[in-house]
Amino acid sequence: MRRGKALVLLIIIVVSTCVLYRTYGSSPTFGKTEVGSAQASEWNWGSKLGCRFRCPDEGTVTEIVWYGHVYSGYGSRTIYAAIYSDNNGVPDALLGQISTTVSDTWQWWSFTGLSVPVSADSYYWLVINWDQFNIEYRYDAGATRQYVYQGDQRDSPPPSDPFGGGARYRSRAMSIYATITASAAATIRGVVTESGTGNPIQGVTVVCDGMSTLTAFDGSYSFTVNLGSYSLTFSKEGYIDQVKYQDCPTQGEYIVDVLLQPVPTAIIRGTALDSGTANPVEGVTVTCDGQSTLTALDGSYSFTVNLGSYMLTFEKSGYVTETRTQDCPAHSQPLPVLKN
Repeated sequence: MRRGKALVLLIIIVVSTCVLYRTYGSSPTFGKTEVGSAQASEWNWGSKLGCRFRCPDEGTVTEIVWYGHVYSGYGSRTIYAAIYSDNNGVPDALLGQISTTVSDTWQWWSFTGLSVPVSADSYYWLVINWDQFNIEYRYDAGATRQYVYQGDQRDSPPPSDPFGGGARYRSRAMSIYATITASAAATIRGVVTESGTGNPIQGVTVVCDGMSTLTAFDGSYSFTVNLGSYSLTFSKEGYIDQVKYQDCPTQGEYIVDVLLQPVPTAIIRGTALDSGTANPVEGVTVTCDGQSTLTALDGSYSFTVNLGSYMLTFEKSGYVTETRTQDCPAHSQPLPVLKN
């Protein structure tokens, strides 16, 4: 076995503990809000008629408004208004219904008291249902199969679920619409800074309710959310992850500023010396946790590492390979010279 000169290793650990410190107007609608230029009557009893419309906003339908009247001679009668889901252009499941008393006066009749959640860019059928009297309504030309009339298969109020068969379709747009209470929105925004310096941190990943964004050059971020409670996670390599919680009970702006703390680091440094002469040894390969460096002219080397335990290997042709294990806990003191 070949023997060589031994290295005397001076290892000093310096721990750098960096602590980072560093608040609607009118309700939207969907349907036909204009009084149609054409007039029609429906005479069958126990009938339903309605139209298919696209809902532009997410929210809750609270009201259906219909323009028409009970045919003269029947007095005031109860009429139901309903909203049905759409299944490829056909009315399907009953989502909600409400009734009101309608007289023989032509006017807009309001059916209030609904609470039906609806989705943006989805289609729904707005329907009226009546029994044992005749009604008249107003309309204009509509899209193909936009209008449905169910009179051959009797459906006495309240409306059936699902819509049922016996329907006939026409290209009409009846004067009927729904009022929506839009889903209230809140804004969560803030700035991420480094606690030790107060400098903004760019490129922090911020996650909120499945949404994700990166902080801008000035450390800022922003989310638009529905009312509710949210957790926000802030993460970036080299910093300790942080989680914040924010309640958004009302519309408005909520500020969540964050001070990110860098991951505490340690510096492992030292000098490689010839064991016989105590002279510094240049060009020793020092390996630590996958990092590698060569000692300088004065035999010095240095690594910056996270807190933990590390194995250092010292290798140079003509010398015995040395291995050292070094712990880097918080508040470590310099280590003495290690001699073989």
